Amino acid sequence: MTGKERLRKILRHQKADRLSWTALVDSNTLNHLPENLRGNGGLDFYRYLGCDIFLLNGWGLPHELRSPEWKWPDFVRQEYRQDGSKTIRDWQTRGGVLTAIWDRGHPVKYPVDSRETIRAYYEMWEGMEFVWRDDSMEYKKIEEKIGDDGVMTRFWGPSAIPMLLENDMGVENFYYFLFDYHDEMDALIKLIHSKMLKAFECLANGPWESVTLCENTSTYYISPEIYGKYNMPHQRDFVELMKKNNKTAILHMCGHVRDILHLIKETGCDGIHALTPPPTGNTPSLRPPSTARTPAPPRTLWWARETWAMRGWTIRRSPTGGWIISSRAKATASSRKCPKSATSPWA
Repeated sequence: MTGKERLRKILRHQKADRLSWTALVDSNTLNHLPENLRGNGGLDFYRYLGCDIFLLNGWGLPHELRSPEWKWPDFVRQEYRQDGSKTIRDWQTRGGVLTAIWDRGHPVKYPVDSRETIRAYYEMWEGMEFVWRDDSMEYKKIEEKIGDDGVMTRFWGPSAIPMLLENDMGVENFYYFLFDYHDEMDALIKLIHSKMLKAFECLANGPWESVTLCENTSTYYISPEIYGKYNMPHQRDFVELMKKNNKTAILHMCGHVRDILHLIKETGCDGIHALTPPPTGNTPSLRPPSTARTPAPPRTLWWARETWAMRGWTIRRSPTGGWIISSRAKATASSRKCPKSATSPWA
């Protein structure tokens, strides 16, 4: 099988000829590689490794997917400016200016930081719309560059709760607001999700075969209780809309999720992307099923180790029929093939 054929089988829960393993790199990695491996946003490097390609959107490529397009109401003006290493974004609204600041890409000030800004933010979302755009041409260009070596998944998100936690409120503000102004926050969360259902519909009607919702979920910032009450039902709505339109529904979960695996399973998702073992995450990749303390996750897993170079692949069959892959140690670029001894089934 080609990489494309293999991954398409796996995404449809069908039997493939063998394990599929993939890699994902960005400019921080590519800039340290030999010149001949830097091309096509990482595609040349993947082909050198001999892995299949599971590309998130047009990762590293000059192709932009627009749908769903964010459209704020006319009374909202969005302005960006740069101050040294800091990027500043102002939302000019009827209720005042909501300012976000990032330093070298990391948030240092969140736009929603008071009860007044909650109200202004709510009004923004009342008039907000997601608009469908035809991405078929850009998708075709991305697929042509990947060729028979793999597939692209539409990578979009996050949904309401991680968006508030990571982007617009921050963890501290979110939890203070949730307990101090519970009714207002509950109404805001419901409003945002009602709008995002339209975004999910746009994604479900795109030309791609799979959609990965980028959640970055972690119990470092969300408790099982909050996840079960808000985030999980939102993800379940996403999954149901994807499946209704014959799309494979994947959740990107690169944080500490071991304690909510049983809740993630309730979403009905087809797989988890970037399920991460220690030290970055906390979901062990080598724990035998007989001693596992948490229920098995969905059938298809992309097990991640957040390092660019990997050698000594550890591969096990999951209890539910999918595959689990992680790395044991650092590697060199010459580690092209997974050692045969690492492919023993996990009984």
